[in-house]
Amino acid sequence: MHLGYIMIRPILFLATCLLFIIPARAQKNKNPYTPAQNPLAGHWRGWLQQEPIVLSHDFYFEMDLKQDGEKVWGSSYIYVDENYAEMRLTGTFKNGVLTFKEVEFVKEYIRVGFEWCLKYGDLVYTLRDSVAFLESRGVTLGGDAPYSGKCNPARAQLRKPEKKVIAPPPPRIDSTHKDSTGKPVVINSPKPTIKNGKVTKVGDREAKYGHQVTIRGTKIKISVMDNQQVDGDTITMYYNEELVFQHLALKKHTKTFKVDIDPDAEAQVLLLYAENLGEIPPNTAKVTVDDGYSTQTVLLESDLDRCDMIYLKVKKE
Repeated sequence: MHLGYIMIRPILFLATCLLFIIPARAQKNKNPYTPAQNPLAGHWRGWLQQEPIVLSHDFYFEMDLKQDGEKVWGSSYIYVDENYAEMRLTGTFKNGVLTFKEVEFVKEYIRVGFEWCLKYGDLVYTLRDSVAFLESRGVTLGGDAPYSGKCNPARAQLRKPEKKVIAPPPPRIDSTHKDSTGKPVVINSPKPTIKNGKVTKVGDREAKYGHQVTIRGTKIKISVMDNQQVDGDTITMYYNEELVFQHLALKKHTKTFKVDIDPDAEAQVLLLYAENLGEIPPNTAKVTVDDGYSTQTVLLESDLDRCDMIYLKVKKE
């Protein structure tokens, strides 16, 4: 399932279009907006619903928007059950219509078999009983899934609440981890323990010797993919003790994340934490480090006893 949504194979688009449909009395706008007031600036909450209705899912859909005249930018958020995603968006506001496009993922929390989509379309701005709404007129929102292509169309409605309320993403439930009663348990990836610039432990797991990569600059891109047959491997990655991503299902297509390097940090390490072993142990990921000057690829292998990692050596110009 997709579209800012998620994709539930083989039928659903778990984030196909997040629609937030909030019943409201149709009334005339008593307070027409003034462009100079930048009426879209602020936090919006609502929901999104994908088509067809018989297979639809309702998603909580939120936007944090900034506005300067016709120019609009900010973030959007979508979540359902234990799945969550944050996207960066850009747009324009003309004649009472926000034309927006989500351009990249900032964070993703997904279960195996789901895929979030990047949404785009028009949302109409209205005022009803002094409450501001952004809503699609019919099933007009589209979306693109990075791996699966086009997403099912969707409809959405958001309203501007009095204060920002973004619930933290709920913990991911992994059916491959169960307690003695057979009940799925929550995965809480522990932070690495760092001493003298080296990782010594990761929770109750040992640290492997690791690999070394030399980089230039303080901004890098990390691209991750499954190195072997796609078999359900799910991972978490840290930069030092800072979470880069969590609950990432490895695919044959890369997922890319940006990392800001702290040149004064005690350590410079990218650590792979295996949440499971997939169907073919160990948990294996191909990681590419791009520092803007060159790209270097390292194969990391982690299991439920040891964690693999990349030590970054920052070369000063």
